[in-house]
Amino acid sequence: MKRIGIYAGKNLLRIILLLFAVSILTFALVSASPIDPLQANVGQAALGSMSEEQKEFTSRLIQKLKEEGQ
Repeated sequence: MKRIGIYAGKNLLRIILLLFAVSILTFALVSASPIDPLQANVGQAALGSMSEEQKEFTSRLIQKLKEEGQ
């Protein structure tokens, strides 16, 4: 029984470390990407259905986030 517990514990630790590493790598790749993930996934269809106020708010928000990120 003790050997099963050690085996399960090692595998659980490996899974947790792998999940952490994949999360960090994914975050780094998305942060370094020149393409806006929201724009790429939602596309122009969502922008076409927005009112002018929503478009203006979104553009100001994106600009503010870009300024804070630099």
